[in-house]
Amino acid sequence: MQTSVLIVGQGLCGTWLSFWLQQMGIDCIVIDEERPNTSTRVASGVINPVTGRRMTRTWMADEVIPFAAKAYEELGRVLRTKYEGRGTNEGRGQGQEQEQGRGQEGSLNKNDVFPANHQPATIQLIQRCDIIDFFNSPDRRKDFEEKAKQYAAEYLQWPQDEAAMQQHFRYELGYGFIAPAYQVDLQTMLDGWRQYLLQQQQLLAQRFDASQLQLLPNGVQYQDIRADKIVFADGIAAHAAGFFQLLPFALNKGEALILQIEGLPNNHIYKKGNSLTPWRGGYFWAGSTYNNHYTNDQPSEAFRQQMEAWLQSVLKHPFSVLDHVAAIRPATVERRPFAGWHPQHPQVGILNGTGTKGVTLAPYFAQQLAANIAQQTSLLPVVDVARFARVLSRS
Repeated sequence: MQTSVLIVGQGLCGTWLSFWLQQMGIDCIVIDEERPNTSTRVASGVINPVTGRRMTRTWMADEVIPFAAKAYEELGRVLRTKYEGRGTNEGRGQGQEQEQGRGQEGSLNKNDVFPANHQPATIQLIQRCDIIDFFNSPDRRKDFEEKAKQYAAEYLQWPQDEAAMQQHFRYELGYGFIAPAYQVDLQTMLDGWRQYLLQQQQLLAQRFDASQLQLLPNGVQYQDIRADKIVFADGIAAHAAGFFQLLPFALNKGEALILQIEGLPNNHIYKKGNSLTPWRGGYFWAGSTYNNHYTNDQPSEAFRQQMEAWLQSVLKHPFSVLDHVAAIRPATVERRPFAGWHPQHPQVGILNGTGTKGVTLAPYFAQQLAANIAQQTSLLPVVDVARFARVLSRS
């Protein structure tokens, strides 16, 4: 079997790269073992134009956020047009290896996106929303005031009544709005695109086995598939082994509780140190951004206790914990993604390292790499792994 590009992984990067390649008329096959608790599947899906304690503008926000918003809308339209049912037993094979991340409380039927053989009337992957940012210190409020003047009405606004959320939360120093923000339904996106790939016979549903990869003078061979190029969009696996393991990854662990909260409006994202985000099925996602000090990918009792204590201190509604999930993210030391080609093996590429901003960055840089493949356009130098040519030449 012949294809142009073999893609390893169907997380955010693999999904978007395969999407853009198809839009550009480049055939591809994706290799991916379905796992319920990867870093993409347990993420909140938030696109935030402001980041960090100092509320600085997200890197390349003026370019990547409008691009991402349009891209998720376009992917939703494609899925709405192409979707013909969930044939989960289709494909070239099914892997049954151990998951990368694990849920502690059990499944919430997160993979039941659509009933079998049902044509959805609409697939809305992205929603515009706002973030209510409660100030947990006078300095935080001062920072917001200063940045609100700097950004004017672009991202930061004041509410008409800062006491309006008192029936839901305990707070003393007021709050501001971060808007526009967006939230992406990552479960629906991943499952919907996976089914599309299955229907098109473009998914090899199994774990990638590096021992079966053979480099050829003008391409690669994997099992019975011959491809011009292979791109690793395999998340943390790239850090553990393979052609790109010497890149400066900085893995971090994310954890979240999935909650049922009666009476809390689900039309806002709430932030007061930690984040409380609407989740599919009418639930809420409660989590912190990242943890650099971890020993495994399991949900931790320490996180759960810390998060429950935080919820009890800020929330005026009763809540129940339905699930506790965790996964490791492929972030980088420079906080910039990795894209491009190996200096010694130009048929071997990577798209990885989007970290906590993956929902925002993956559509943009996947399109860049797809255009590089289809039209030989240049990659943005700050993400091009050519800058690590000397390091990669040692691998």
